[in-house]
Amino acid sequence: MATPTPKLKLFVPDFDERDWHLIVNAGIEAVEALTSLTSLHVTSHEVPSTTLSVDVAPGVYEKQDGTFGTYAGETGVAIPASSTRYLWLNSSGVLTQGAAWPSTAMIRLAVVVSGATTITSVSDARTPFRVAGMGTAAWLPLAGGTLDDGADIAVGTGSGTMIGTATGQKLGFYGAAPVVQQGPFTTSYATETMSRSGYTASPMTSAFTGIADGQGGTPYAQASDLNSLRAAVENLRLAFENDMQYLNGLIAKLKLVGYIK
Repeated sequence: MATPTPKLKLFVPDFDERDWHLIVNAGIEAVEALTSLTSLHVTSHEVPSTTLSVDVAPGVYEKQDGTFGTYAGETGVAIPASSTRYLWLNSSGVLTQGAAWPSTAMIRLAVVVSGATTITSVSDARTPFRVAGMGTAAWLPLAGGTLDDGADIAVGTGSGTMIGTATGQKLGFYGAAPVVQQGPFTTSYATETMSRSGYTASPMTSAFTGIADGQGGTPYAQASDLNSLRAAVENLRLAFENDMQYLNGLIAKLKLVGYIK
């Protein structure tokens, strides 16, 4: 009596099993139906190969954003003669081939070696299992997610990275409702600085005494009183001017990174 294998539970006929071919055929059909084995599998178009063509089986694959796509499969995919070709699905799920694996996002399928007129070998390059669903992933899906505590985001030092590609797109921080780019902020005072000077107050704690000139009315201010007042006002002017320049510099930098306009 046929006995099942321990993993796939395919029946193995006994030595004296009658109609053993039926058991073998059933096992072959069961293996063929296993999508975990056949999904996106690459084979020569004929067995044995008589042309420079391969077939790619249909299957489901994981996209770059963590969702799943379905590839319909293709038959008779042409392979150049006397070459080694790498086959993969690009990030859009399109079958692509080249002389080496690309550095962009892709799903590896196979490495195909051809002779002058036929396919000489097909090496399976599929990665069969990936973590999907809930839990920590190596990326955030487009629908959003939460970074691990302490996670950092590194960006390039060449072209850099843009967050928000148009002024009408909305951003928000720390629970605030997202809004479009704010502004425009305009000014006719163009001087800028990124240095804020310290401010030393010129307190005037007592009233100016002034001096009477022999006429009636409030005493007139002395020159020293006016100079003290001038010094205090000048001190305020310098501080205010520095604040204006500092604010202009801050606004300019916020505009530079696109946070306001």
